[in-house]
Amino acid sequence: MPAIFKGNDSAYHCTNGDFYGSAVLGHVPAASWNGIKAYGGRYTSQWGSSNEERIFACADTGDLFACTTHLAADSDPGVEKTALAQCQALMFDAVPYLRGGSGKTVVGGDFNLEYDTGDAENVQKCVPAGYTRKGDGDVQHFVVSDDFVFTGVRELHVDFTDHNALIADLGM
Repeated sequence: MPAIFKGNDSAYHCTNGDFYGSAVLGHVPAASWNGIKAYGGRYTSQWGSSNEERIFACADTGDLFACTTHLAADSDPGVEKTALAQCQALMFDAVPYLRGGSGKTVVGGDFNLEYDTGDAENVQKCVPAGYTRKGDGDVQHFVVSDDFVFTGVRELHVDFTDHNALIADLGM
């Protein structure tokens, strides 16, 4: 799902011309393959000074629902309120609606929110009942339904980005 360029409501492009956005990557064993439904959307709450409108992307295999996002970011004060509004819209509105209420769910991405219980924009404020969050100690997080347990969270170096990849190891 490409991010949206606010100037003309088109797909946002990287400096090399490729699309810039978010994608869910995964593997479904052939014996379990029943097709996939893809969803994506643009948040209604956007950060005013940015040319990029933030989005989310989701994939539903019937057995697993997975989403990713990259929430609002800027050096301007107050952008965290927009990121929190986007996170809450994803976790409390979009995921339950698209998923149909319940089922194994994994949401991960660059939330641009930190876990800080003293902060009004604490990432934990967008974790619904029945879900658990783990992060990288900074702004990347996974929020998973309680169908899963975290067996580990680790980072992997990735070129051409401002963060290492965050990998969640999950068990049932």
